[in-house]
Amino acid sequence: MDGSGHVADRVHPVELRRRSVPLGAWRRLGAFLKVGAVDLRSQFVRPARLEAVLGWAGVGVPLATIAVLGVLPLPGGIEAGMLLCMPAPPVGSAASMAAMLGLNPALALTCTVVHSLLSPLLLPPAAAALGAVELHIDAALLTLRLGLVVMGAAALSAALRRCANDFVRHSAHAMTGDSVLGLLVVAIGAMRGMQPQVLLHGRDVVSAPAAAFALNLGFQAVGAMLFARLGVTDTLTVGLVSGNRNVTLVWAAAAPWLAHAPDVELFLAASVFPIFMLPLPMSRLLAWRDTRLARKCATDSVAATVHP
Repeated sequence: MDGSGHVADRVHPVELRRRSVPLGAWRRLGAFLKVGAVDLRSQFVRPARLEAVLGWAGVGVPLATIAVLGVLPLPGGIEAGMLLCMPAPPVGSAASMAAMLGLNPALALTCTVVHSLLSPLLLPPAAAALGAVELHIDAALLTLRLGLVVMGAAALSAALRRCANDFVRHSAHAMTGDSVLGLLVVAIGAMRGMQPQVLLHGRDVVSAPAAAFALNLGFQAVGAMLFARLGVTDTLTVGLVSGNRNVTLVWAAAAPWLAHAPDVELFLAASVFPIFMLPLPMSRLLAWRDTRLARKCATDSVAATVHP
């Protein structure tokens, strides 16, 4: 490892992919444990609704990114980083995050699995069309790896349900906590060896995280507004998968190119932080909303009793 701190220098891309199979399965385990087969099947009852959500998350988000960057000039590293991030599938822990927030984990898991399995075919042309970078991806190998991640998490969750169903049903926080821990591992890994870049690119240390948080929040808001008719739970779930993308997937695919683009790499590292930092204030906001609604219902109930 040299002093540059680049991902490509710290960990070879092949090693990144090898490590991501068990880590990816671990991060998705909580999601599969929180979502039952019945819940998953219910997402396909209204195919037009599901197709619209999948279309927005897979195609609409990258196209909207182009539109935003067309009218909002940004530094080259941030722009290229955004064009790399947004064609990626939703982050693997989206369903666990949705469960923790009381949203629709089944919808989040469906979006994540479908787009993850399609990403080996869609990511390279999408990144090239968006003008970011040519991604060198072995589609067959990546499809196999992602399939192992999904099937491994599904098989392990089925085994746990069969052998320790009572523990699974009564340990909701433990089921989602493993995904949170996985996110923390990714965040720590993202910043490993970044100190030289932080010292050399002081201005980017401020602008990159600010842009990453704005991008995440902005697409969560746009996704929620576009699907507002689905009801609060599904609306916020669509927003969740719109803003939180699988940064590490494109990071590994673009690792050789990133060795010569430290400003882009810094933005990708910064993009990890909104993913695990924003759910906490969002959960507080939802709790405050629920409290307000409960108080209003109680007040209306008392008023109806006093003045029948």
